[in-house]
Amino acid sequence: MFVTIMFHKIKRIFQNTKLNFLILSLSLPVFLEMISHTMIQVADTMMVGKLGEIALGATGLGGIAYFTILSFILNASSSVQILTARRVGEKNFSGVGKVALSAIGFAIY
Repeated sequence: MFVTIMFHKIKRIFQNTKLNFLILSLSLPVFLEMISHTMIQVADTMMVGKLGEIALGATGLGGIAYFTILSFILNASSSVQILTARRVGEKNFSGVGKVALSAIGFAIY
């Protein structure tokens, strides 16, 4: 019921312009990726739940650490993609190289 109501509200907001639909379609893969990581953590917790409290606690803490590190890496990756797209849009291809070198340096460090 709640999902249906939210779907209709979102549809009403985004039905008027093609740009809003494009933004929504671009954000959908990111949303699905984040949901998939959460589902993996849930599956890990379900499998390890039979091993005892200590193993279950370790899985929970490990999942939080994994998600924190992964979020940092994904945000850095998104930043590089945004800067690269901006430089390409400006037709500043030497700037693309600078962004790429900075990203490689950040990844190595």
